Amino acid sequence: MTANPDKKDAASRVGLADLGDTPRPYQVRLSPAELEEAARRLDVPAVQRLEADFTLIKSGVLVHLTGKLWADLTRICVVTLDELPESVAADFALDFTTEALPEVTGEEEVSIEDDEPEPLEADYLDLHDIAVQQLSLEMTQYPRKEGAEMPSSGKDDRNLSPFSILKPN
Repeated sequence: MTANPDKKDAASRVGLADLGDTPRPYQVRLSPAELEEAARRLDVPAVQRLEADFTLIKSGVLVHLTGKLWADLTRICVVTLDELPESVAADFALDFTTEALPEVTGEEEVSIEDDEPEPLEADYLDLHDIAVQQLSLEMTQYPRKEGAEMPSSGKDDRNLSPFSILKPN
C-alpha cells in the first residue's frame, strides 16, 4: 500500500513510528487537484467528493485500520453510455504488517488468505491512496442508468451467441 513519494503530499502520509496501541483518528478530504487525479486513476469522468475518516492502531508488527468513506462521482452507464451520478458510503477495515514477506522461489506454491495482513513496503501509510483504493472497491461494478436495458435484436436473444452469424440460415 505504497505510493510514489515524489507525487504525494506528505500530509496524507502517516508514519508508522507515530502509531501506538492507542487508537488515533485521521481525516482525509481530497482537494480539487487530488479529485482530478482520483478520477484519472479510477477511469471515471469526475470525482466531485472523496472524504474518509480513519482510525489507526499499531500493535507490534501489525497495523489495524478502520475507516468510513463518502464519495460522489460521475460514472458512465454500461448500456446507454450516458453519464450518471453515483454516491458511495462505506465502512471498511484493513490490516497491515511491517514484517517482510518470505522470499519465494519459482518452485514454491504461495497461498495468500483473505484475512492475512497486507505487507507494507514503506514506513508510512498513504491515507489518500487508501481512500482511492477503497472507493475503487466500493463503486458499482457495472453502473446502469435507471430503466436502461440492453437493446433487443427482435430475434430470440436466449439462443443468440457471438458465433450465430457463422451459422447458415
